[in-house]
Amino acid sequence: MSYVDAFLDREKNVVHVVERTPQGERKFVTHPTQYVVYWPQDTGKYTNIYGDKLNRFRTTRNQEFQREIRMLPQDKLFESDINPIFRCLYQNYREQASPDLHVGFFDIEVDFEDKKFPLDHQVRIRKRTK
Repeated sequence: MSYVDAFLDREKNVVHVVERTPQGERKFVTHPTQYVVYWPQDTGKYTNIYGDKLNRFRTTRNQEFQREIRMLPQDKLFESDINPIFRCLYQNYREQASPDLHVGFFDIEVDFEDKKFPLDHQVRIRKRTK
């Protein structure tokens, strides 16, 4: 199935995704969030595009992720700023075809007329007393 829209709920640590079935029906699916960060470390299992060894921290909880980020070197972090929605969509929907979107048009008509006040409308201004 292909996705139509997604919403991140940081308090519940889930990504809500709206999918479109092949029959054209909407389906609501929930995925756990994935927070991932890489940082340089000589004993790391992962490698960046420059060949440097990296270590990885991965969690599904935002608070735990933020706590870990604060302890790491801020100038040498990789993928810490990727939105969990985009990570979820990439992991679950990258091989899916795009859906047939339903397009809607809202025509909002507004009646516009200059403000017309009666001729006897007066504004009184008085001095301010202390």
